[in-house]
Amino acid sequence: MTSQVNTAEKPKYSQKSDVLFTKRFIPKPSLTDEQKRDLKNAFGEFDPRGVGLIDSRNFIISLRAMGFEPKCSRIAKFIEQEIGPRGKDFIDFKDYYQLMSTKMLEDDSKAEVKLMFLSMCDEETGVITIDNLVKIADELEENISIEKLREMISFANNGTGKDEVTFDDFVKMMEVPELE
Repeated sequence: MTSQVNTAEKPKYSQKSDVLFTKRFIPKPSLTDEQKRDLKNAFGEFDPRGVGLIDSRNFIISLRAMGFEPKCSRIAKFIEQEIGPRGKDFIDFKDYYQLMSTKMLEDDSKAEVKLMFLSMCDEETGVITIDNLVKIADELEENISIEKLREMISFANNGTGKDEVTFDDFVKMMEVPELE
């Protein structure tokens, strides 16, 4: 007797579970060819002599040209975090590419986190509760105890004692490196 899998009845949250494991198993996204060309062209606009360097001020202007609205106070910190002190005065194309791709891909990540949250939260309250997690676990046919789900809620909301996870809690949790 062979068991047949009914592929027509896919659990409601199967796609959502795939998204939850994205951070661990799927490689980071990369820029499209068009985005890469745009970066090369933008760098060229701010390096008209073709010396391969732009100054930090022009980096800020290029961010704005690419549709970002950076705060000057955060730019220096961002550059320091991404490429270190060598980007203080001038930025070469390699560093420019690294900085800009980080910034461009960051926006996509935020959208994905919002999509994950919305797929899990209660539509009426806009928060994730134990009941939401129980329903998701049931639909994924995962046997997770209520106590374990409570621990998940507590971890996500930093142990505030609330029985729910807000969007802000969820974003902070997703920013924590190495959740495995």
